[in-house]
Amino acid sequence: FALSPEMLNGFLIESWFSRRINSAHVIKSPTFNDLGLPYPPSAFYSVSEYIQGQTLAQWAVDNPTPPLEQVRNIIEQVGKGLQAMHRQGIVHRDIRPDNIIISEQGHCTIIDLGSAALADAPSLYSDTPIPGAALFAAPEYFIGNVGSERSDLFSLAVLTYYLLCGRYPYGTKLAHCRTLAEQKKLKYQNALAPNRPIPNWVDSALKRALHVNPDKRFSSLSEFLFSLRYPNPSQHTEYEPLVKRHPLYVYKVLILALIFSNLVTLILFN
Repeated sequence: FALSPEMLNGFLIESWFSRRINSAHVIKSPTFNDLGLPYPPSAFYSVSEYIQGQTLAQWAVDNPTPPLEQVRNIIEQVGKGLQAMHRQGIVHRDIRPDNIIISEQGHCTIIDLGSAALADAPSLYSDTPIPGAALFAAPEYFIGNVGSERSDLFSLAVLTYYLLCGRYPYGTKLAHCRTLAEQKKLKYQNALAPNRPIPNWVDSALKRALHVNPDKRFSSLSEFLFSLRYPNPSQHTEYEPLVKRHPLYVYKVLILALIFSNLVTLILFN
């Protein structure tokens, strides 16, 4: 810390953040008074509660095809933790599977606040590198923006998409786009698949939450969470024919149908 004032500053801010947030879904850091120490600490260190469980990253490996309802439950819990942070004016900026612990009972806890920032003080973070893991980071971070609550919304939507599909909504291309023009060329890869019963309206909710333009995402986390559970009749959903959504699947079916038709013809005329 003596050689890096930035690291010391980040350490102190993280401890301060964790003491301000009161949520069952965000890790807690007791104060030294809470610990009952007989004397003031003589060095910088942080104490956090112990969270029993495994990271959501490991859980995703163990559960590659989780039911939609189970994913909803996980995302709603993480969303509640983020909402508690946002009420305190704090943006997490690093929501990803490695930063979430899930217990055997399914309780989820956000455990890392190292990249968190004050939403109303962007100038404090203007020189900091891109926070978090690139595959879960919001597009605005890659073009120099500090981020906002809608950036956390984007990361939460990537997490939702990843748990449901095992892949990323823009593949790995987003992390390589460093201009707004490049980002606008990206194409959202829908979450629909023949072997995964995901409703069209859930994919529509994900597509909106994952828009590269923050202004075109949901206005709040609660709106996104609601749209994952209930269809939104006011939201126009553009219909895509099956051949466009899953061309390989359609071609396979057509080829099999053609083979079957030829076999029937041979049997009837021989």
